[in-house]
Amino acid sequence: MYIKPAIDMIGQPVNVLEAFFMSKNQGMPQSNQAQNERVQNELVQNDQAQCNQAQNDQMQNEQAQTTVTSPSTTQTTSTHPSKPPAPLNIFTFRKQTAMTTPTTGKKRKPWPKNCAWPEPLWGGEGDMEWDVDTAEGLPLDETAQELIDIKKYMDYLVERGILNEDYTINEEYDPTEDQYFVRDGKGHIVGVIEHTGEITDFDRFDLYKKEDDPFFDIDFDEDDDEEDAEDEEDISDDGDGDVDSVDGDTTEENVDDKAEDDPEADLIDERKMFGIDTFEPTIGEDYWDDGFIVDAWQDDFNYHMNCLKLSLSDGFPEKDPVSFVRSLIGYEFVNENILRQAFTRRAFAIEYGVISDNEELEFLGDSVMGTVVSRIVIEQTANVFQYKPDAPFMSRLSFDEGDLTGLRRHFVSKDYLAERARTLDLEKLILFGTGEEATDSACEDVIEAIIGAVTIDSNWDWDAIETVTDRLLCIQLTHPNEYLKKTYFDIFNSWHQRHFGRMPEYEVYDTHHRRSVTDHFTCQVKFSVPENDQGIPTFDSMTAEGETRSKARELAAEFAYRYINEKGLWLRLEEAHVIPDLENSINQLQELWQKKYIEKPVYEFTEGKNAWKCDCRCNDLHGYGIAEGKTVAKKRASYMLLVMLLQSAGCCEEKWVNKMLRLLSKP
Repeated sequence: MYIKPAIDMIGQPVNVLEAFFMSKNQGMPQSNQAQNERVQNELVQNDQAQCNQAQNDQMQNEQAQTTVTSPSTTQTTSTHPSKPPAPLNIFTFRKQTAMTTPTTGKKRKPWPKNCAWPEPLWGGEGDMEWDVDTAEGLPLDETAQELIDIKKYMDYLVERGILNEDYTINEEYDPTEDQYFVRDGKGHIVGVIEHTGEITDFDRFDLYKKEDDPFFDIDFDEDDDEEDAEDEEDISDDGDGDVDSVDGDTTEENVDDKAEDDPEADLIDERKMFGIDTFEPTIGEDYWDDGFIVDAWQDDFNYHMNCLKLSLSDGFPEKDPVSFVRSLIGYEFVNENILRQAFTRRAFAIEYGVISDNEELEFLGDSVMGTVVSRIVIEQTANVFQYKPDAPFMSRLSFDEGDLTGLRRHFVSKDYLAERARTLDLEKLILFGTGEEATDSACEDVIEAIIGAVTIDSNWDWDAIETVTDRLLCIQLTHPNEYLKKTYFDIFNSWHQRHFGRMPEYEVYDTHHRRSVTDHFTCQVKFSVPENDQGIPTFDSMTAEGETRSKARELAAEFAYRYINEKGLWLRLEEAHVIPDLENSINQLQELWQKKYIEKPVYEFTEGKNAWKCDCRCNDLHGYGIAEGKTVAKKRASYMLLVMLLQSAGCCEEKWVNKMLRLLSKP
């Protein structure tokens, strides 16, 4: 009489795709909902097919017969001749198979002692008994809420007297004593107080009509109360199937009068309409069989809640990982098992027979995080100027696309994410396989996996996703220029591209040694060298080592950068024969960039009370100028940067430096 939900998660780290299709489809296009339903059906059919195969194998084993052969006869005996095999349904099958590893079928390795996370309640079975009062204070999914509503409704029926304390039908139920019915001034039932506290109004005259009872087939009409009594006795049965008169005393008017004159008649009607013989529950039909099957409901409720919530017994309330993460990110998980999955490394999952790890969540979180970080960066650096029809969207800090990309790259980099994971003390919750260590890569992965888990659990609630991402990454661009400092990797690549029209070649090798507890990478960079009269080859390479791929590349680029500079081949501005000129300094910088001597100059203006300030940046150098007008300020900034570039190239004259200093002292 009762069934478990067709799609339900087992009580261990869940498969992300199955969890996604189990989430609510609110707000999704109809086509997506249909696709989700198809995938759900395929998941169930797959489990059901395995279940059926297991059922057939069980029946064959139970019905296995032993054949005893003698010289004259062959005797066949059954191992269990009188008892048929017990039925095996999909849920029993899932619980049985959950106790073994999904690949080998062998018994699982015991859960590690002093683990940061409690052992999964494999298959949803466990020692946790759930009650409605405890569950109601937690975030729940639709299935759990439906089960709670069913139990509340059945308790409500007990309070009304329809059910006994053991949830069986109360054969002595008397609707006339039911205090949940709402009556009018004449004592007629006009509504009922539902278990939700709401009142459902009844139309009394519709309620009391019955197809099988001629008495209740009368069409009541209160407006006929004032008809002449003499007309009542003239009404007779005209053969149309409706009773117009019964003993001259059952006309529409007299029925109502009779109810008023004879209260007992109305009580008889109420017993017929609301008695036990006619009662049917409005919800929970799957748990109903002449009463509420409370044990079946409790089994299903325990099973489903154990699939959603972690068992925090054996001292875990003092070091509850779920509460710890919730305090950090400000989000309460409906399915706490998916949070544990976010901390489960592949090596751990294989070692302890867990179905899935955090790699799928990491992939999802990485994509979502990039979108959220882009939005946060834009919100903190750009504005929409409605009064500028030619350019309504502009960076208020004069950042270009490359600057914005650099800001985003900083906050999603492995180094930054690993640092944040360690700052938040998340690395202590990561489930590592034997021999694994908390590397930067592992710490980065757990940040991304948490964001992916929130995405699935919240059913793509972007408000929740952005809140969690912001709290994990703590993005605050008070001084954004600090994050725009170019690395040697960026500087060298830009120089190489500008001079030779191509990028240098980087080859990274994983040189991790078994005895090393950290990753180890080697990078070789192959690059071109400007033609020269020093006998230096026009092609060379550098090699460097680092704990991560990015660190190895960065160090190799730095070696190449320093090598080119030491040979005096980085900036060869002496070949440009530039003489700094204040009035023409803007064009001089532009010409040097077009000839690929320098990077493109970037200008930024700030308006003060009585003057303008212009900042000019190029080749990791910074010049500035202050004047009453923007153009003059820009010229001074350009002149200052031009002199600094010539200084770095070793071809600057002292008089140019002195003029630059005099410009700085001018108002």
